[in-house]
Amino acid sequence: MTAVVDFLKSVTQNKEILCFLNGVCQSPITQRIQVDSARGEIAIQSQAAVTLIMLYDDCQQQQILNVAAAANVEIVLIYRNSVEHTLTVKQDASSYVKLFQVSLGVRTLKNTIRVDLQTDYARCQVLGVQFAQGQQTVMTALAVFHHAAHTQSEVTYKSIADEKAEVILAARIHVLSGASKTVSETNLNNLLLSNTATIDTQPELEIYADDVKCSHGATVGDLDEDSLFYLISRGIDVQQARSMLMQAFFQELIDQLNPVIRSTVMDQLDSRFLRDDDSRG
Repeated sequence: MTAVVDFLKSVTQNKEILCFLNGVCQSPITQRIQVDSARGEIAIQSQAAVTLIMLYDDCQQQQILNVAAAANVEIVLIYRNSVEHTLTVKQDASSYVKLFQVSLGVRTLKNTIRVDLQTDYARCQVLGVQFAQGQQTVMTALAVFHHAAHTQSEVTYKSIADEKAEVILAARIHVLSGASKTVSETNLNNLLLSNTATIDTQPELEIYADDVKCSHGATVGDLDEDSLFYLISRGIDVQQARSMLMQAFFQELIDQLNPVIRSTVMDQLDSRFLRDDDSRG
């Protein structure tokens, strides 16, 4: 936890990055961004480009993010300890939002994310890495609403559950009437590492428009036994070999993070994979 807070402090003077701790902005605010922490509202003006790093630690928060036309926004959500969080993102024409959820070491997470692609050519990309062990519980409900034509969404989550942990992920895409030419793809990939752990993954599509291109899928598996055997045969102990394979599972998504935050997230992964006994709930 200390490392993440120190990181937030270190980047608060970066004009292109806004840092939030439990919903309160820690950074100087530019003229093209409006923040009302008391009401939980953030407004990004037209054609602005910004990264929002939002850390939640033992709190309950509800927030609304309004993204004006042609704005480009990257959001990194980091959850710690016990959190209940609701985020609604409303996008106007030709805006782009990349939302990255990081859930590592939470005792309990109840997370609801809604994205409304309100006008033509709005695009969103929602990525998530979730790791739960011990008796931790991670629950995420994601809904993306395509209200207008030529909108696009991409949803990719990778989750790991070990020991007695529980991961629940529901990802629903709504393509409403009039949202023709919508393109949407959802992939939910999971590793279940214990017969006492639980993963419930639910990709869903609701389509009420013609001429759309939508797909969704989900996988649940275990660590590759051949890869695990190979690492062990090279003198790597079992715990370290498992850690290496879990990091490799997440790496594709981690590589898509803003470089400013990427190393900090990797440090959090290093400290979580079967090493931090105090955080297992």
